[in-house]
This record gives sequence, structure tokens and C-alpha cells, in this order.
Amino acid sequence: AQVAGVLLILITTLVLSGATAASYATLHGSFSDSARPFVISACINLVLNAAGAILLSGAHQIPWMQDAMRGPTAFRQAPKAKKTRCMEKGEEWQRKVQELASRGLSLEKLLDFYKMLGTCVMHSFQPGVHTTNDVVRLAIIPLTSSASSSYADMVNDTEVFPHKMVTHNWSNNFRDLLSSVVADALGEHTFEFIAELLSDRAGVPV
Repeated sequence: AQVAGVLLILITTLVLSGATAASYATLHGSFSDSARPFVISACINLVLNAAGAILLSGAHQIPWMQDAMRGPTAFRQAPKAKKTRCMEKGEEWQRKVQELASRGLSLEKLLDFYKMLGTCVMHSFQPGVHTTNDVVRLAIIPLTSSASSSYADMVNDTEVFPHKMVTHNWSNNFRDLLSSVVADALGEHTFEFIAELLSDRAGVPV
């Protein structure tokens, strides 16, 4: 819209300037020394009005307008590339990546943990009620607080690199999370039946 406005202003200015000069020449036959200042002032007035309209509309901020206002140059400097800070990946960084990547859990370990819920830890656990966030706060953190480590580091004898990554929602039932993992291991397409079995183990209906 700004580009169209600028073009319209420029074209109108040129047309009106020419029309002013032509009209005066038509009426008076030719330019006289006394009339010349009037015609020039009228043309200058049109040009200034056009410039004011461009400035007030903000059209002068258009890139190609800025280039035109600066005038032609023999050489234009290329824009300077922004410097990006790259994180230094030293030995300490590599050790941390290795440590985090080795915190895998086997399905057996997950099922062993699930067996403890409601008995050895988090005695209020109900499969159809408690979320993954609840289990972390009421079971995982109490179990690992004394060791100040992750649950995987606490139960694994050696480094375990997982073959699959499981994404989840903290507000979903932990039972459903475990059921989906079991279903994937068994090659099942759905986890509802497995979730029912996990709920029956605790005597809580689905």
C-alpha cells in the first residue's frame, strides 16, 4: 500500500507541475520574466507537498526509497553478517551428554517400579487417578532424594543406552504411560487392555 501511495504521489506531482506550466503558457502565450517566479513557486509547492506526504506516511522507510534518498554509489557494502556465539563443546560437555544418554530404563525395571507403587512407596497410589507428575513428586523424588541421583542411576548397575525414546504428558495417568510402553514392546496397536490389567492388579476399576 505504501509503494502504491508513493508512486501515486510522484506521478501526480509530475503531472500537476507540467499542467501548471502548460496552463500558464496557454493562457499567456509564453513565459514572461515576471510570470516565471510564479510558475517555479507553484512547482516547488507541489514537490514539497509530495515530500511532506511521503514523510508523514512513513513511506520513506521502505528499503528501496532509502536507497534512492541516499543517492547512487559506486560501491555498496554488503550487510555485515551477525556473529553467532557457538557453544564450546569441550570434554565436560561430552561427559554430560554421555551421562544423560546412558540413563535408560528397561521394561523390567519399569514394571518393578510399578509394583512398588501403593505398597512400598506412594501408598495412596491409584492407577486410574494419579498422573505421571504425581508419581514423580510422591514416589521418584522420595526414593532418590537420599542418593541425590536419577532413578535410572540408582537402579541400573551399568550404563543403559535406550533403544527407544518415550514422549509423554505430565498430566496423563502414569498407568497409561506404562501401558503404552508395554503395548509397544508386545507389538500391540492399543494399550487399553493392558491398562485394564495394570488397574486390576491394584484392585482399582478402570
